[in-house]
Amino acid sequence: MRKKLVLGLLSVIALLIVVFFQIPTAKEDTATKNYPGWYKHFLELRGDQRPEGLIAQWYNTDQLNQGRFKKDENSLKNIQEIGPTDVGGRTRSIVIDHSNSNHLVTAGVSGGIWTSSNNGASWNPVNDTAISLSATCITQSPFNKDLFYYGSGEAMGNSAAINGIGVFKSEDNAKSFSNLSHTSTFGGIWDIQHSLTKDSTIYVATHSSGLWRSIDAGNSFANIYSTARRIHEIKVFQDSNIMIAENGYGIVKINENTLASERLSNNWPSNNYGRISFDYCKDFPNVIYAHLTNTNGNAVQYTVKSSNGGASWYNTNNTMTGSYAIAWYAFKVSVCPTDSNFLMSLSVDPQYSTNGGSTWKEMADPHADYHEVTWYDGNQFLVGCDGGVHRFNKSNMGSFTNLNNGLNITQFFAGNYSPSTNTLIAGSQDNGTHMNFTGSQFTKILGGDGAFCAIDQQDNAFLYVSTQNLNIYRASTSSTVKISNYITSNLGSQNYTWFINPFEVNNEDSKQIYVPTKREVYRSVNAGNTWIKLTKILAGDPYSIGISSGTDPTIYIGGTNSRLYRVDKAATTDAEQEVFLKNNNLDAFSNSTIGCIEVDPNNKGTIYCGLLTYSTNSRIWKITDADTDNPTWHDISANMPSNMAVNWIEVDPEHSNHLYVATDYGLYTSLNGGASWQKEHRLPNVPIDQIRLRHSDRKLFIFTHGRGAWTAE
Repeated sequence: MRKKLVLGLLSVIALLIVVFFQIPTAKEDTATKNYPGWYKHFLELRGDQRPEGLIAQWYNTDQLNQGRFKKDENSLKNIQEIGPTDVGGRTRSIVIDHSNSNHLVTAGVSGGIWTSSNNGASWNPVNDTAISLSATCITQSPFNKDLFYYGSGEAMGNSAAINGIGVFKSEDNAKSFSNLSHTSTFGGIWDIQHSLTKDSTIYVATHSSGLWRSIDAGNSFANIYSTARRIHEIKVFQDSNIMIAENGYGIVKINENTLASERLSNNWPSNNYGRISFDYCKDFPNVIYAHLTNTNGNAVQYTVKSSNGGASWYNTNNTMTGSYAIAWYAFKVSVCPTDSNFLMSLSVDPQYSTNGGSTWKEMADPHADYHEVTWYDGNQFLVGCDGGVHRFNKSNMGSFTNLNNGLNITQFFAGNYSPSTNTLIAGSQDNGTHMNFTGSQFTKILGGDGAFCAIDQQDNAFLYVSTQNLNIYRASTSSTVKISNYITSNLGSQNYTWFINPFEVNNEDSKQIYVPTKREVYRSVNAGNTWIKLTKILAGDPYSIGISSGTDPTIYIGGTNSRLYRVDKAATTDAEQEVFLKNNNLDAFSNSTIGCIEVDPNNKGTIYCGLLTYSTNSRIWKITDADTDNPTWHDISANMPSNMAVNWIEVDPEHSNHLYVATDYGLYTSLNGGASWQKEHRLPNVPIDQIRLRHSDRKLFIFTHGRGAWTAE
């Protein structure tokens, strides 16, 4: 029996329940476990165990701390959003306002909700300080133009460090949203749809708790279809029926009045399939198409069609040539609302058919990894992908219009700055490496997953860029950057790289490069022309590098299991001279990944370590006398939110007690050496993977994973 769990009577109690932090572990899903990219990288650094309620805990701690500090206690000023204004990011949902087709609402998976009032000519974020900026799906009431709802929480493939906190509701035409806190236990939400026949009814498809319904505009919810399988999609019909796609089970029809359910996939060619994407023709609702992946979600096994509302199905010609390698994450079937023979199948690549799926053609491909198709009418439609929002015309599938005009939801992993200007360079998730030669307009200079990068700080003559799995290139900084010099081909440990593999360049001698791998650390002193193995194979996979001031600096190496090493005179020393910094079994520092190391620019023996692994122990440590045999560890977490992963730390060169910390939930500052911390509320509640402080003018460059790049003075 499908059981109902009514939350209406429990809504007061539910307000006290915090969301389960549901980034699935590698053990949960075969397709995810085997995917060798950013998701595996995330788990390797942070671990599989996820404490519950992290986002709510972080948000509540920030609210308690807010107001305790005077404005002049924050040393940042002139905070500016840089961009990209011409590059989009991962977009999972788009709604075209049925009362005004120029009004668009879209969801960035770690950049929040955005709106456009001019059909994509410009965009604005709705609320950068929302509890969660992980927006995955949107719906609008067909009865009341002012009512919008969106679901939060990217349940799989989450390259950001935060997830959702249930359903959000707007009563002012998407100008603002409030969180329905009694939905916080939903976890990851795949889809949300408003009934076409009932004016206060919405449906929510979850990752592991089935299908939920509200009949009172979100005030309460009931579980109307209980399953542990993922429900990826909901389709609503005018005949008081809905259909859902249940992973590995099929399409299920549910009557809105009786809640009676019926499995429609009984005569499908096989029971051995995984994710399903399906759609129907609005003008001919009995015509339904479904694409079925294999159980791993990396190939389409069957394309089936029904002409009688799902009562029976038959195979169409499954001859799509595009890639479905990550259909477990990016997968969409869409049918033209006025032409039942016109459909699209999109995953890594987009394809379309004009004859009901008998044959397939390639369509224009603005960017890989597709998630959404939304139709204006029977001719024009919008596509959402990892490259943002694009408009197509059914009569010309070979071209598209880029609508990423200020839609700054780029997910940066790392970045760097020029010696004296606002020019910066940054590597992004699935969007390559970009450089802004002029203001907010960015130019892609390298493809793939953009990773760590650096610009020569002596004369701005050259730069370094990298892609996933430690492929580093050197190039000129001219306005026509040509990436040609591949400099890591002879590194011996390329079979032991991180997906986003760090490297650090000495700002006082940009020809010095230090590269950690999962085994040892490499050094080049001639801009990557030659390399030596600087260390032996280290216990604890090396990950982070901190460099002191000077042309022959002291460097510190951090990795997994809280292993910390020092190399003196790193530019000239012989190999294998590293010193292990023993922490005397300090439990609060142990069993973590050292994600970043910052050396005090005024004291090479004082370093700061940020830890990535989730723990209630301090995630920020100051270590004094680190250049001796007797270093001392200091917990400087103070009032920082618990379990907060610290991604990067910077120290003001003129005031060593002024600290800046990039975390999974924004930027925090301290003006007293870590005795207390203040959340920077002028920046979004977004994961910040890296910050860089330019010592010459104390300008801070901020690289977020979902809201692009920012600067502050």
